[in-house]
Amino acid sequence: MQQLSLLNAQSQLPAGRSRFAFGLAAENNRLVQGVAPKVWLAKDQTSKALGPYPARWLQMTGYDRTRDRSPRSELTGFYVAEVDLPAPGNWLAVALVEVASQRAAAQGAIPVRQQVVAQVGTKARSGLTPVATSPSALAKICTRQPPCPMHYVSLEEALRSGKPTVLSFATPLLCPSRMCGPVVDEQMVAFQKLGKDKANFIHLEIYPQRDTNKPAPLFTTWGFQSEPWMLVIDRNGVIRARLGEGPTVASEIEAALQPLLS
Repeated sequence: MQQLSLLNAQSQLPAGRSRFAFGLAAENNRLVQGVAPKVWLAKDQTSKALGPYPARWLQMTGYDRTRDRSPRSELTGFYVAEVDLPAPGNWLAVALVEVASQRAAAQGAIPVRQQVVAQVGTKARSGLTPVATSPSALAKICTRQPPCPMHYVSLEEALRSGKPTVLSFATPLLCPSRMCGPVVDEQMVAFQKLGKDKANFIHLEIYPQRDTNKPAPLFTTWGFQSEPWMLVIDRNGVIRARLGEGPTVASEIEAALQPLLS
């Protein structure tokens, strides 16, 4: 059986049902795209595995559609599966797939915690975030090239507005994974489709001063240690979808937001 590498997009997952995003790579780091893996989970090599959980391929198209010029990851798509991890601990994940009529497998570790940062069902942490609408003002607080338009309302005001909020923590210029720009672009695509009358869309720039030693206060307050993050928050300020950390696409944002609009 051909061996692949499993590229885990998250540093940890919460116990219970959650979204597991990952990539697959063959020899020479060649990405395996557009297949249909099945994911199995086990506490260790000898425990009975849970699954299979079907995974689907999601292509990130926002970067090209929004004409972004920020650094871009070579990973332009990813797999996502809804998994159920009944207990905390270090779990094993195995993805089985057919590549060129050959069976292939990838294995990786998933740290699972009872409590995680920005847990679904918890209250979002409020705070003032920079607001700007003119090109020159946006350039001072957003590292995306060109700056994104999702700085028109502060998080504090958004959480009081009676509308749901889509919130990203990302730094398109300084992101080590180069995933922040593409993720903000996916948020922009959803914003352009749905508009600010129905929901608030906020990109919180992690390093507005372009200094990685000076993160935005709210990034630290929330307790994040990686990027990018994408959260969907309801009109009462409760986190309803935790699409970060790592890649996400506009269709996932829209699907998470839709039940909160009525």
